[in-house]
Amino acid sequence: MIETATEFQLKLIRWQFFATFTWKCSTLGSVASRDSDLWGFLRAECQRRGMKLIQLQAAVRWERGEVGDRPHCHALLSGMPSETCKIRNAEIIAGAWLRQFGHAKVKVVSHNLEQNPFAYLLLKGRDEGNGHR
Repeated sequence: MIETATEFQLKLIRWQFFATFTWKCSTLGSVASRDSDLWGFLRAECQRRGMKLIQLQAAVRWERGEVGDRPHCHALLSGMPSETCKIRNAEIIAGAWLRQFGHAKVKVVSHNLEQNPFAYLLLKGRDEGNGHR
């Protein structure tokens, strides 16, 4: 299979975190509010680390869950200070999301992998369109 330009570019970045963000019913809101929630949250996380949102590299894929059809997103994140790329900081990010919006899984990306399965996850079903948020 031929690699797309997007796939190639995603593989060039040394990603630090892979996250899945979901909303609880009381904070679910609309597509626009979820998008605003995500970027506001990421902006606040950047500020906590002494950086600006523009310094953050992020690839986001929106989808609905296989069980329950709940909207959520997957995100690859990079550009944070290297000392933040630790399991404890992944737990802190997940905890901060939990207190505000719902459930989150955040993992430190392993660079020992020959191929990046996280980039694949963001690109799966890309031919289906983007109306699944």
